[in-house]
Amino acid sequence: RPYGQSAWGGKPAAVVGISVGATGTALAQQHLRNVLAYLDVPTMGSPEIRPLYLGFEALGLKGFDYDNDPPLAIVRGLRKLLRRNGVAFMMGDFARPGFPVGALLGKPSGFPAGPVALALESGAPIVPLAGRRISWRRHRMAFMPAIDLAGRYQPHERQRAIDETVPAMERAIRDAPEQWLYWFNIDERWSTARNAR
Repeated sequence: RPYGQSAWGGKPAAVVGISVGATGTALAQQHLRNVLAYLDVPTMGSPEIRPLYLGFEALGLKGFDYDNDPPLAIVRGLRKLLRRNGVAFMMGDFARPGFPVGALLGKPSGFPAGPVALALESGAPIVPLAGRRISWRRHRMAFMPAIDLAGRYQPHERQRAIDETVPAMERAIRDAPEQWLYWFNIDERWSTARNAR
C-alpha cells in the first residue's frame, strides 16, 4: 500500500517445502506462487535454471553432483579440466558436517575444502563470483579479484587458505543481503561448525 508501491514488487523469491508425503508441499507451494505472482514477486524455478546446464553440456562441460557422483570421479574430472586450462565453477557457500570451519558473518561455519585444495594443487587461482538478480530472468555476474593461493600457501596450510577466501563470500553477502538464499541443510550450517570448534 498504496497501490503501485508495494514493498514486495520486483523482489525475487524461492519457494521450497519439505514433507514426508509423496506430493509434499506441491499444492501449498503453487498457491503461494500464485499469491507472489499477483504481488509482482518473481519466483525461481527449475525451468529458469535448466537452460544454463544444457548450455554447459553442449560445450562439453560435464557437471558433477556432490551427492550422486563418486568423490574420486569428481576430483579426477576437475583435475583433468584444470590441466586443459579449463574453468571450474564450484559452489563455495555450502556446508556439510566435517567440513573445515571458518568464520562467516561472525559465526563459525563449515566451508568446502575442494576449491582450495584444487587451487593449491594445480596453481589455478580462485576467482570469486557473485550473481545478482536484476529483474525477471536477468542477472548480473560480478567477478571479484583473483586469489592466488598457490603462490602463498603450501597444501598442508589448507585452513589458512580457506580463511583467506571467506571474506570474498562475506563481502558478496553484505553487498546484497536480500539476495542471499541459503536453504541447504540450514539446521546444520551453524550448529555443526560450532560443535567442531
